[in-house]
Amino acid sequence: MKRILFVGLAAAVSLPACAWDCDHEATREGAIDVGGASRVEIVAKAGTLAVRGRQGATQVTARGQACTSRRSYLEDVQIETERRGDTVRILARVPETSGWNQGAKLDLEVDVPANLPIEVIDSSGALSVESVASLRVEDSSGAIRVEDVAGDLDIEDSSGGIEVRNAKGNVRLEDSSGDLRLTGIGGSVDIKEDSSGGIYIEDVTGDVLVRRDSSGVIDVASIGGDFIVERDGSGGVRHRDVGGRVQVPSD
Repeated sequence: MKRILFVGLAAAVSLPACAWDCDHEATREGAIDVGGASRVEIVAKAGTLAVRGRQGATQVTARGQACTSRRSYLEDVQIETERRGDTVRILARVPETSGWNQGAKLDLEVDVPANLPIEVIDSSGALSVESVASLRVEDSSGAIRVEDVAGDLDIEDSSGGIEVRNAKGNVRLEDSSGDLRLTGIGGSVDIKEDSSGGIYIEDVTGDVLVRRDSSGVIDVASIGGDFIVERDGSGGVRHRDVGGRVQVPSD
């Protein structure tokens, strides 16, 4: 069953600067039980997104601040919840707008049970995730910060820096632009492609594999397993305290 939940105007939260005036604002709220669910999917549009895992939680709860340049857009900015089989979904509904000084966004804060895998599909705006079981992210633009993941982490990002701290499983990344900073990885790291920006990795239990890096320095330290760079364009490679085999392209 699908439900759209919202309430009226309330105090504004802190909002990032935008190219248009945020003249009209309203709070949005939604919640859905997770009994019998095996995963949570969050689909966000324009706006910031913060996801937090909560021990013992039995619901996914979402709170948002709708922000629009025109009052006519405001009613169309909503939080929607739905259940599809064993998947619980939170969806941000934000209308497509065009023209100078026009726009709409929804800044979201979502609390999820800490024991369920999470998938995030985000179009634009900063993203932060902390204290979740495992995580998969598809992101178009905006900085990404992830902390305290109990299992595996998979990120596919078009633009914006990525920072990961304390992920206990394997980490897989694909990024077009922006620095990558990884610290405290309990498994192995597999970077499929990084087009531009530096790669900084420290304190990894397993292997570090960089399949393709176009530009930017690669700097790794305290790697328990192998360190392998298959293809590197420019920027140089630095490594310290690697427990296993080191294989990097020759100059």
